[in-house]
Amino acid sequence: NIPRSVYWTIIITTVIYLLVSFCTLAATSYLNFTEGDADPEFALAIAAEPILGYAGFILISFGALFSTASAFNASLYGSSRVVYVMAREGVIFNFFKKLSRKARVPYISILAISGFVAILAIALNIEQITQLAGLIFISMFAAVCFSCFVLRKEVEANGIIPMIGFILSLVGLGVNVWYQITQVIKEGTAGNLLSLILFPVVILLAFLGSFLTIKFSTEREQKVQISADSGKVQEVKSETKMKEV
Repeated sequence: NIPRSVYWTIIITTVIYLLVSFCTLAATSYLNFTEGDADPEFALAIAAEPILGYAGFILISFGALFSTASAFNASLYGSSRVVYVMAREGVIFNFFKKLSRKARVPYISILAISGFVAILAIALNIEQITQLAGLIFISMFAAVCFSCFVLRKEVEANGIIPMIGFILSLVGLGVNVWYQITQVIKEGTAGNLLSLILFPVVILLAFLGSFLTIKFSTEREQKVQISADSGKVQEVKSETKMKEV
């Protein structure tokens, strides 16, 4: 039962993440992550060092590195598949749906997503990337939940659950934006300000690109339909002339 397994996977993963977070915060002071030359990215390794020593610090650091790499690969291939499906449905440009001859993977989508991620990695630091990614992901969750609610009859879904997800996503998005605004006002952090500027720009470009692509696709389909209708009319005229002869 794939739908049930998906729900259980999300629940179990969420519980594990929360337990690890609580244990990390309980094992060490938050000052270790905020003062001086502290690195919040090594939170798990810092929490494990008092128990496992320096070897534990290195081990947890490598584990976190591999975990991040696997999550990146999953996000990369998942995002490329989303781009491929959108191109197949005519929402974005058709060349994104091209598949490689041997492996049958959407290589153009993968290259496009990889290039976009590489540009962000070069232009922004990890704090700015995580802040921007958080805003974008919450927006994506809200869009998916709202789409599921609108199409609930077609996909045979319960409308209550998608609407709850949509409302919670909006609440999370509002809290995230409010937090970053307060950080800019209180501390004047450039990272939060840049995220707040880039976020609406990315959303606007996404809507604009989808609108233009759908418009061009609709016009192209109309031209194809007109050509097909003209061909049918010519065939009817030819048949009529042959009958008259």
